[in-house]
Amino acid sequence: MARFWHWKHWPVVLGSTAILFGIVAVVASVSNFMQGPTDEKPPNAAEWLSAISTFWGAIATAIGAIVTAGAVLIAALTYKHQVDEKNREAEDRRQQAADERSAQARTVKMTKNPGPGSAEMEVILHNFSDGHLEAVNVVSVNVEHEETKRHLLETMNPGKERRLAFPLPATGNSYASFIDAKGLTWKLYFDGRLEEQVPAQAAAL
Repeated sequence: MARFWHWKHWPVVLGSTAILFGIVAVVASVSNFMQGPTDEKPPNAAEWLSAISTFWGAIATAIGAIVTAGAVLIAALTYKHQVDEKNREAEDRRQQAADERSAQARTVKMTKNPGPGSAEMEVILHNFSDGHLEAVNVVSVNVEHEETKRHLLETMNPGKERRLAFPLPATGNSYASFIDAKGLTWKLYFDGRLEEQVPAQAAAL
């Protein structure tokens, strides 16, 4: 409901209201004219001409209101379409820029396997990109959000993988952090989430 009353919808509402009042005016004028004279004395020619003139004047006014309202409605819909199109284009540009920014980071993957011991799991970090990764850390986080183990890998060459053992339970909030070839810092969680880290966040890793 709140979205319906957004300011962008007001031209449509006003245009529709004007059309409605124009129709009401036409109906009222026709109804009044069709009732004929209420005086018992028959009207003379001048009175009939005046009534006819008034009737057609009301019709012209109502038609003018309808045409104006229709023009307002068309203009409002055209404007809304243009605004929506510009918003879509802007969103497409933002998405394209975000995709280009994260292109290398999205090629870094993690897989998880049961470990050699019942209390362990194996995490395989893959660098499927064609660029180096720097400052690579893989951190295990438990259900209390406490760090339980950290592997500092320093760098990973293109196309390489590393196999790491972690204690259970290592939750989905466990992560690998790294700096890509563009110097951007990323956090790849065990559950597949990928987040870019701002400088303050990157410094805390």
